[in-house]
Amino acid sequence: MTEPGQYYGTLNNAVTTTARTGSLQLVLEFTITHGPGEVAIAASFDKRVYCSLTDSAMPYTRERLLGLGFNGNFDEPAFEKDGAWLNCSHEMYNGRLTERWELPGAGGELVKCDATALQRLNAIWRAENEQSAPPPPPPPAANKDDIPF
Repeated sequence: MTEPGQYYGTLNNAVTTTARTGSLQLVLEFTITHGPGEVAIAASFDKRVYCSLTDSAMPYTRERLLGLGFNGNFDEPAFEKDGAWLNCSHEMYNGRLTERWELPGAGGELVKCDATALQRLNAIWRAENEQSAPPPPPPPAANKDDIPF
């Protein structure tokens, strides 16, 4: 398993496919040539980056594809850049540790949730946290100096 970090790879191939889930995706195939610290790798190896093309993922994917100079043609994808720095991380998938390769990006525009979702989250938070909050302290005991007469 490849150590987590940033690696440089040359882009060899790009194909629009259908994932096992039925969602469309653009698969980018890279040959990894440099590792963390821009150190050349003695034996290059190939890795794939899966770019989801669902409506919800498209803003994230668009940012990364534009960074590579994507021509906008999913029938015959082509790119102005012939390589990119990729992020390798590890994650659990179906009960086993796997590598995840991604194109870095700035994260795109932040869009606030709709009011209904926010109300639901606030209600859940209050319900769970008010029940577990400690009771307020009792008022201080009165002494003879507190008596107004």
